[in-house]
Amino acid sequence: MTRTAFIFWFAACLLFPLTSWAEEQTMQQPDSVAARDYIKASLLVIEPAADAEALNGLCALRIQCQKERMDYCFTFQTNNQKYGPANFFKSQLKGGFSNMSTTAFLEAQKEAGHGVKQYALNLSCDEKVQLWQVVDEELALGFNRTYDYLHTQSTSMIVYLINRALSQPIEYNTLDGQTQRSLRDRMLASASNPWNAFIWQTVMGTNADSIEPLTYLLTPQQLPAVMQQATVGQSSRHLITTAGETLVEALKPAPANKGLTPTLLFSLLLLVTLCITVLQLRKRCWTWLPLALDVLLLVVHTVVSMALLWLVNFTQQEATTWNWYLVVFNPLPLLLWLCLPRWRQWVCRCTLLVWAVFILLTPFIPQLDLPHALFVACLALRLAMKAFEKK
Repeated sequence: MTRTAFIFWFAACLLFPLTSWAEEQTMQQPDSVAARDYIKASLLVIEPAADAEALNGLCALRIQCQKERMDYCFTFQTNNQKYGPANFFKSQLKGGFSNMSTTAFLEAQKEAGHGVKQYALNLSCDEKVQLWQVVDEELALGFNRTYDYLHTQSTSMIVYLINRALSQPIEYNTLDGQTQRSLRDRMLASASNPWNAFIWQTVMGTNADSIEPLTYLLTPQQLPAVMQQATVGQSSRHLITTAGETLVEALKPAPANKGLTPTLLFSLLLLVTLCITVLQLRKRCWTWLPLALDVLLLVVHTVVSMALLWLVNFTQQEATTWNWYLVVFNPLPLLLWLCLPRWRQWVCRCTLLVWAVFILLTPFIPQLDLPHALFVACLALRLAMKAFEKK
């Protein structure tokens, strides 16, 4: 063997193993990437329905892995065994993530009449793997988060999971008409009927008017539109790039804003109160009728006063601190009226003045609205009869 032939033979012996190793690596790498591509992550939006469970809609996360034959939905919900209004307002209601097979989840929503739409998340392979790991960690924690519906609910927690899986935080873009600035805006936007909005308007205090991050202010129905414009960090990649796919048709649509609304009810009550008061002044009314009306208004006023005092002083909810309706709904006028019999008319007159100013301030304070002002007008009208009653 010549020297040149020996050099070629020696070089071939060195390069052949390296070539085989390189081919093996190139064959394994696509398999690894392909395995991760089998993972699909989607956002599920449960549309508002007539029942209390989905009155304002819900969000869920769907993760599919063809290689592992896995298809599960993950939802943030409360521990139903300990559910109750008192536990909610005392911040003792706990929430956490639970999982269910997608087939069972969709079947349950179908039986309940809830519509479900799916939006594919535009995540990289590594981000999908990370999201899967984050979900597993949350499942292991169980029901350990305080469910307050303001900062901790299905929408904010789904966004929290997605944010943890991303290499850079979500950058939101402002959407005119799609986002709110305060928790009050969010709650009123998510209210599917006027009575629901009326209750939230009653119990939420001034803290609900503070400016909040966008994450806390989105309703389930607004989240897809926001995700379609939101980007990952400073990149141009949007989190949702496709239109929604309907998985379940809604059989129980949210109730329309029809029927006896709070504004209509209290307008009728004010009209009845005015008629009874006029008839009483002209002495063309049964004696028991004004008395029955006064007792009804006094009972409602006392019950609402006690409820608001309990919410403000004995609960830990952030949005139930100072409440403007305590100016009207409090037991102080009644206590003064009972304790100062000689000064009852002056107690009524001072209270009437406060209530009149309260009604005039309605357009300028976010918490105050027309239905409450109409009811306070009913109270003020009957109180005026006592304040200027001739002895």
